[in-house]
Amino acid sequence: MACSVTTKLTQTRAPLWRPRSHANVHYKLLAREYLSGPASLLMHQNLTIYQSVVPAYTENGVDTPAGYLRKFTPDGLNLIAFSLDQRCVQIYKFLGTPEAQKLYKADESTAGSEKAHILFSKVFKLIHNVEIETENELLHRECMIFSANCKFLIVAAFYPIQDYVPNNFYEIFHNNESLSSNQRYILENSTIFVINIKTGRITDKQHFVQDRINYLHNQGLSLYGNHLAVLSIQHQTVHFYELCENGTLVKLLEVGRFCQLGDKDMFEEAHMTQSKSYSYNSEAHAVYHPYRERVFNSLKHMLLVHLFQEAKRLEAAGHADSMEKFFYRFNYLRGIRIWRMQLLNSDTLLLKFASEDVVTMKTQDMLSSPALFVIYSLTESKILQTFENTSQTFLSVYEDCMDYFRQVAVNPEPFASYSTSPGNSIYAEALHKKTKNMIIHARHGGILEAVRRGLIPLPYGSQNWSTSPYFDLNLFSYDDKWISPIERPKASPEAPIKFYSRLGNTPAFSLQVKHSTSGQNHRAVSAYIFHPFEPFIISIQRRGLDFFVSFHFRNIHRQL
Repeated sequence: MACSVTTKLTQTRAPLWRPRSHANVHYKLLAREYLSGPASLLMHQNLTIYQSVVPAYTENGVDTPAGYLRKFTPDGLNLIAFSLDQRCVQIYKFLGTPEAQKLYKADESTAGSEKAHILFSKVFKLIHNVEIETENELLHRECMIFSANCKFLIVAAFYPIQDYVPNNFYEIFHNNESLSSNQRYILENSTIFVINIKTGRITDKQHFVQDRINYLHNQGLSLYGNHLAVLSIQHQTVHFYELCENGTLVKLLEVGRFCQLGDKDMFEEAHMTQSKSYSYNSEAHAVYHPYRERVFNSLKHMLLVHLFQEAKRLEAAGHADSMEKFFYRFNYLRGIRIWRMQLLNSDTLLLKFASEDVVTMKTQDMLSSPALFVIYSLTESKILQTFENTSQTFLSVYEDCMDYFRQVAVNPEPFASYSTSPGNSIYAEALHKKTKNMIIHARHGGILEAVRRGLIPLPYGSQNWSTSPYFDLNLFSYDDKWISPIERPKASPEAPIKFYSRLGNTPAFSLQVKHSTSGQNHRAVSAYIFHPFEPFIISIQRRGLDFFVSFHFRNIHRQL
């Protein structure tokens, strides 16, 4: 009897030890040689080497050339920066850290301050200084997109025209969907430049006069493959270009007043206009002004027809008040404007509509305002589906296909396809559910508020999501309050930002940013530039007008 009980206990008791993953880099390199299995498993196993190769050494107060360091190219070969006057694009070659590590040998007598002074020149080398030839326009520091082959760089320069008085009313109002400017919504003259990274030459540029394009974090631009979309908020038009192999932009289509290539020519040939829409110049020639049109433009008409047909379908399915709701909201629907957009693929466009007060920034609470998501097909010129910003169905689709909306699968960075999201990582899913439950149970929260906040990131700006392996939640854990894959400046923490390895939840490395002592009256914010695959990070702390740069890298002479 006693023997049988002992046997059962030994069969059901959990083992007192479990196999431990090796953190030794030499062991992982040896194991990688003998790995076999599916390609996805091999890629994941290769990424685990970053748990042993970490940027644990920090050099504070690095002297950098006057300018603004911005981003590594997706292939990791170059670093892009802007000059201090924001009129030049500076392209630095990334030399790696071997030469920098020689400064930290035990027998090296170089002083610490001298190391910080020469460290930048050991890691980077200036190869091109591309001057932007414009009159008053300055480069937008938060706008930068790379082509899929890492050959071309797209940047934008702009100049506000707040005090400009147009010679003609119709220079600003091109159609009946054009917006009125205010103190917070100011029109701009802007230019989009395409630069060849290898040669340092400008291959093409596109001008937008008396317009408004949201270049902040690439929200007004969307690049998928070799197709570039540009949203003109002022004229409510989406311009589509093709980026050719020689770096030129060829215009393909405009979506707004017209949605197909032959619509404008057909309209002009048919002369389907009323006499009241005409005005006459001094030469007595008829001049037609689209701003005075009394009909909806093609995109708005298409949207209203789709919503009307959807209401009829719901009414036939048993929802008796669907048509009543449509007509009740008709004045709101006819007044909404395009706020943001994103190319989901080369054929599908995601549009976000909101009221004119939200688009022109008259209202203070823009994030909680009603909005409408529209999925539009370019080849078919039709609206595929619409969703409110309180749609739980759309939130479920977004949560399951978050990588698709972030476009990390088509991102040229080497590990982009394996970035973590709630759809492919249990750690990211747990973090997402935790945040969602906090909103639901918070004061003035609830399910609808959680849905609305969950859909706020859509549509995504192009290439705003870092895919560095050190952000992989399957490998590391960190406090996303201070640092996250979204390339946005965040408040500087008082303590170092710690990264913990999933191997036993042990500390892997920390980003120790020494706080600048100048400008104590200003709040300090920090931005982080991660190399796509090297253990190298640049942290930039800003306090007032002062910048404090630190390098974080793997130093074999100072770390184990």
